Amino acid sequence: MITCYIVDADNDAISVLRGLIAKVSGIKIIGTSCDPYQALDYLINNKESPDLTFLDVDLPGLSGMDIAENIKLTTTIIFTTKVKDYAYDAFERQAFDYLLKPVAQKRLLQCISRYQSLFNKKIMLLQHLTERTFFYIKSEVKGRFTRINFVDINFIEAALNYVIIHQDDMRFITYLTMNEVQQHLPPDHFTRIHKSYIINNLKIKAIEKNNITMRDKTILVLGHAYKEAFTQLIRKDLVFTKRKALRT
Repeated sequence: MITCYIVDADNDAISVLRGLIAKVSGIKIIGTSCDPYQALDYLINNKESPDLTFLDVDLPGLSGMDIAENIKLTTTIIFTTKVKDYAYDAFERQAFDYLLKPVAQKRLLQCISRYQSLFNKKIMLLQHLTERTFFYIKSEVKGRFTRINFVDINFIEAALNYVIIHQDDMRFITYLTMNEVQQHLPPDHFTRIHKSYIINNLKIKAIEKNNITMRDKTILVLGHAYKEAFTQLIRKDLVFTKRKALRT
Protein backbone atom coordinates (compact mmCIF):
# COMPACT_ATOMS: atom_id res chain seq x y z
CA MET A 1 0.00 0.00 0.00
CA ILE A 2 1.37 3.41 -1.02
CA THR A 3 1.00 6.11 1.65
CA CYS A 4 0.58 9.83 1.00
CA TYR A 5 0.36 13.15 2.83
CA ILE A 6 -1.32 16.37 1.62
CA VAL A 7 -0.08 19.89 2.31
CA ASP A 8 -2.29 22.73 1.08
CA ALA A 9 -3.22 26.16 2.42
CA ASP A 10 -6.86 25.62 1.42
CA ASN A 11 -9.00 23.10 3.33
CA ASP A 12 -11.38 22.88 0.39
CA ALA A 13 -8.50 21.97 -1.91
CA ILE A 14 -7.48 19.22 0.52
CA SER A 15 -11.05 17.88 0.54
CA VAL A 16 -11.15 17.83 -3.26
CA LEU A 17 -7.82 16.01 -3.49
CA ARG A 18 -8.93 13.58 -0.78
CA GLY A 19 -11.97 12.72 -2.87
CA LEU A 20 -9.89 12.17 -6.01
CA ILE A 21 -7.33 9.99 -4.23
CA ALA A 22 -10.09 7.92 -2.60
CA LYS A 23 -11.11 6.75 -6.09
CA VAL A 24 -7.63 5.31 -6.75
CA SER A 25 -6.87 1.84 -5.41
CA GLY A 26 -3.63 1.01 -3.63
CA ILE A 27 -3.02 4.41 -2.02
CA LYS A 28 -3.79 5.59 1.51
CA ILE A 29 -3.81 9.13 2.94
CA ILE A 30 -2.02 9.16 6.32
CA GLY A 31 -2.33 12.87 7.06
CA THR A 32 -3.03 16.39 5.85
CA SER A 33 -2.09 19.90 6.94
CA CYS A 34 -2.82 23.55 6.08
CA ASP A 35 0.08 24.72 8.26
CA PRO A 36 3.44 24.52 6.41
CA TYR A 37 5.49 24.51 9.63
CA GLN A 38 3.42 21.71 11.13
CA ALA A 39 3.72 19.77 7.87
CA LEU A 40 7.49 20.25 7.69
CA ASP A 41 7.89 19.07 11.29
CA TYR A 42 5.81 15.97 10.57
CA LEU A 43 7.59 15.11 7.33
CA ILE A 44 11.05 15.52 8.86
CA ASN A 45 10.53 13.98 12.29
CA ASN A 46 7.96 11.25 11.72
CA LYS A 47 9.65 7.84 11.71
CA GLU A 48 7.44 6.54 8.90
CA SER A 49 7.69 9.08 6.08
CA PRO A 50 4.90 8.95 3.47
CA ASP A 51 5.80 7.51 0.10
CA LEU A 52 4.18 10.49 -1.63
CA THR A 53 3.63 14.09 -0.53
CA PHE A 54 1.16 16.26 -2.43
CA LEU A 55 2.53 19.75 -1.86
CA ASP A 56 0.98 23.13 -2.66
CA VAL A 57 3.44 25.85 -3.69
CA ASP A 58 1.71 28.91 -2.25
CA LEU A 59 1.65 28.42 1.50
CA PRO A 60 1.52 31.07 4.26
CA GLY A 61 4.91 31.91 5.74
CA LEU A 62 6.85 29.05 4.17
CA SER A 63 6.62 28.17 0.49
CA GLY A 64 6.19 24.67 -0.88
CA MET A 65 9.59 25.06 -2.55
CA ASP A 66 11.21 25.65 0.84
CA ILE A 67 9.52 22.56 2.26
CA ALA A 68 10.55 20.51 -0.76
CA GLU A 69 14.20 21.43 -0.28
CA ASN A 70 14.06 19.85 3.20
CA ILE A 71 12.06 16.70 2.44
CA LYS A 72 13.18 15.71 -1.06
CA LEU A 73 15.40 12.92 0.29
CA THR A 74 12.71 11.33 2.48
CA THR A 75 9.52 11.42 0.39
CA THR A 76 8.51 11.68 -3.25
CA ILE A 77 7.04 15.11 -4.00
CA ILE A 78 4.10 15.88 -6.27
CA PHE A 79 3.41 19.61 -6.51
CA THR A 80 -0.18 20.83 -6.78
CA THR A 81 -0.66 24.48 -7.75
CA LYS A 82 -2.67 26.91 -9.87
CA VAL A 83 0.50 28.46 -11.32
CA LYS A 84 2.50 27.02 -14.23
CA ASP A 85 5.54 29.22 -13.61
CA TYR A 86 7.00 27.09 -10.79
CA ALA A 87 7.46 23.94 -12.87
CA TYR A 88 11.19 24.44 -13.47
CA ASP A 89 11.87 25.10 -9.77
CA ALA A 90 9.77 22.08 -8.86
CA PHE A 91 11.78 19.67 -10.96
CA GLU A 92 15.01 21.27 -9.72
CA ARG A 93 13.86 19.96 -6.33
CA GLN A 94 13.43 16.46 -7.75
CA ALA A 95 9.63 16.63 -7.94
CA PHE A 96 8.01 13.51 -9.37
CA ASP A 97 5.18 15.44 -11.01
CA TYR A 98 3.55 18.86 -11.24
CA LEU A 99 -0.26 18.92 -11.18
CA LEU A 100 -2.19 22.05 -12.05
CA LYS A 101 -5.34 22.89 -10.11
CA PRO A 102 -8.10 22.05 -10.49
CA VAL A 103 -6.56 18.58 -10.61
CA ALA A 104 -8.35 16.31 -13.06
CA GLN A 105 -9.08 12.73 -12.01
CA LYS A 106 -7.53 11.34 -15.20
CA ARG A 107 -4.34 13.36 -14.73
CA LEU A 108 -4.05 12.27 -11.08
CA LEU A 109 -4.60 8.63 -12.03
CA GLN A 110 -1.83 8.85 -14.65
CA CYS A 111 0.53 10.31 -12.07
CA ILE A 112 -0.19 7.73 -9.38
CA SER A 113 -0.15 4.82 -11.85
CA ARG A 114 3.29 5.90 -13.05
CA TYR A 115 4.50 6.07 -9.44
CA GLN A 116 2.92 2.69 -8.59
CA SER A 117 4.85 1.10 -11.46
CA LEU A 118 8.15 2.47 -10.13
CA PHE A 119 7.16 1.62 -6.55
CA ASN A 120 6.47 -2.02 -7.43
CA LYS A 121 9.80 -2.30 -9.25
CA LYS A 122 11.55 -0.84 -6.20
CA ILE A 123 9.85 -3.38 -3.90
CA MET A 124 10.96 -6.22 -6.16
CA LEU A 125 14.50 -4.85 -6.22
CA LEU A 126 14.57 -4.54 -2.42
CA GLN A 127 13.38 -8.12 -2.04
CA HIS A 128 16.10 -9.26 -4.42
CA LEU A 129 18.78 -7.27 -2.61
CA THR A 130 17.81 -8.59 0.82
CA GLU A 131 18.21 -12.15 -0.46
CA ARG A 132 21.76 -11.56 -1.75
CA THR A 133 24.84 -11.17 0.43
CA PHE A 134 27.46 -10.34 -2.23
CA PHE A 135 28.17 -9.17 -5.77
CA TYR A 136 31.04 -9.59 -8.23
CA ILE A 137 33.21 -6.87 -9.75
CA LYS A 138 35.73 -6.87 -12.57
CA SER A 139 39.23 -6.77 -11.14
CA GLU A 140 42.29 -5.02 -12.52
CA VAL A 141 43.40 -8.34 -14.02
CA LYS A 142 41.67 -9.01 -17.33
CA GLY A 143 39.21 -11.89 -17.15
CA ARG A 144 39.21 -12.04 -13.34
CA PHE A 145 36.13 -11.29 -11.22
CA THR A 146 36.31 -10.60 -7.49
CA ARG A 147 33.53 -11.50 -5.08
CA ILE A 148 32.63 -8.71 -2.66
CA ASN A 149 30.71 -9.76 0.44
CA PHE A 150 28.48 -6.98 1.80
CA VAL A 151 29.50 -7.74 5.37
CA ASP A 152 33.17 -7.07 4.54
CA ILE A 153 32.63 -3.58 3.12
CA ASN A 154 33.49 -0.62 5.36
CA PHE A 155 32.74 2.11 2.84
CA ILE A 156 32.85 2.86 -0.87
CA GLU A 157 34.62 5.91 -2.26
CA ALA A 158 34.25 7.67 -5.61
CA ALA A 159 37.48 8.19 -7.56
CA LEU A 160 36.88 9.93 -10.91
CA ASN A 161 35.54 7.20 -13.23
CA TYR A 162 36.15 4.46 -10.67
CA VAL A 163 35.04 3.46 -7.20
CA ILE A 164 37.22 2.16 -4.39
CA ILE A 165 35.69 -0.51 -2.16
CA HIS A 166 37.33 -0.34 1.27
CA GLN A 167 37.54 -3.41 3.49
CA ASP A 168 39.44 -3.88 6.74
CA ASP A 169 42.65 -5.08 5.19
CA MET A 170 42.38 -4.35 1.46
CA ARG A 171 40.90 -2.13 -1.23
CA PHE A 172 39.37 -2.96 -4.60
CA ILE A 173 39.23 -0.51 -7.50
CA THR A 174 36.73 -1.07 -10.28
CA TYR A 175 35.32 0.88 -13.23
CA LEU A 176 31.84 1.75 -11.91
CA THR A 177 29.86 4.81 -10.86
CA MET A 178 28.57 5.32 -7.32
CA ASN A 179 24.97 5.00 -8.53
CA GLU A 180 25.73 1.69 -10.23
CA VAL A 181 27.22 0.29 -7.03
CA GLN A 182 24.44 1.62 -4.81
CA GLN A 183 21.79 -0.10 -6.92
CA HIS A 184 23.31 -3.45 -5.95
CA LEU A 185 23.64 -2.80 -2.21
CA PRO A 186 20.94 -3.62 0.38
CA PRO A 187 19.52 -0.17 1.31
CA ASP A 188 18.84 -1.18 4.91
CA HIS A 189 22.57 -1.55 5.53
CA PHE A 190 24.25 0.94 3.19
CA THR A 191 23.74 4.71 3.11
CA ARG A 192 24.97 7.47 0.78
CA ILE A 193 26.38 10.18 3.07
CA HIS A 194 28.22 12.25 0.47
CA LYS A 195 28.52 12.40 -3.29
CA SER A 196 31.81 10.56 -2.80
CA TYR A 197 30.92 8.08 -0.02
CA ILE A 198 28.59 5.17 0.65
CA ILE A 199 29.00 3.61 4.09
CA ASN A 200 28.13 0.30 5.69
CA ASN A 201 25.85 1.35 8.58
CA LEU A 202 27.03 -1.61 10.63
CA LYS A 203 30.61 -0.32 10.51
CA ILE A 204 29.92 3.12 12.05
CA LYS A 205 31.88 3.68 15.25
CA ALA A 206 30.92 7.25 16.14
CA ILE A 207 29.18 10.36 14.80
CA GLU A 208 30.24 13.87 15.76
CA LYS A 209 28.62 16.82 13.99
CA ASN A 210 29.42 16.29 10.30
CA ASN A 211 32.13 13.67 10.87
CA ILE A 212 31.44 9.93 10.77
CA THR A 213 34.15 7.68 12.19
CA MET A 214 34.16 4.15 10.81
CA ARG A 215 35.34 1.07 12.65
CA ASP A 216 38.64 1.12 10.74
CA LYS A 217 39.19 4.67 12.19
CA THR A 218 38.59 6.40 8.85
CA ILE A 219 36.78 9.72 9.32
CA LEU A 220 34.31 10.60 6.57
CA VAL A 221 32.49 13.90 6.02
CA LEU A 222 28.69 13.96 5.94
CA GLY A 223 27.56 15.96 2.90
CA HIS A 224 25.00 18.74 3.37
CA ALA A 225 22.57 17.29 0.82
CA TYR A 226 22.54 13.94 2.64
CA LYS A 227 22.49 15.21 6.23
CA GLU A 228 18.74 15.29 6.84
CA ALA A 229 18.11 11.76 5.54
CA PHE A 230 21.08 10.41 7.51
CA THR A 231 19.93 12.16 10.69
CA GLN A 232 16.49 10.59 10.35
CA LEU A 233 18.10 7.20 9.86
CA ILE A 234 20.12 7.58 13.06
CA ARG A 235 17.11 8.79 15.03
CA LYS A 236 15.35 5.48 14.41
CA ASP A 237 18.05 3.68 16.41
CA LEU A 238 18.72 6.38 19.00
CA VAL A 239 18.12 5.29 22.59
CA PHE A 240 17.44 8.16 25.01
CA THR A 241 15.58 8.89 28.19
CA LYS A 242 12.74 11.36 28.67
CA ARG A 243 13.66 11.82 32.34
CA LYS A 244 15.07 15.08 33.53
CA ALA A 245 18.79 15.13 34.24
CA LEU A 246 19.74 14.65 37.88
CA ARG A 247 20.97 17.78 39.61
CA THR A 248 24.08 17.51 41.75
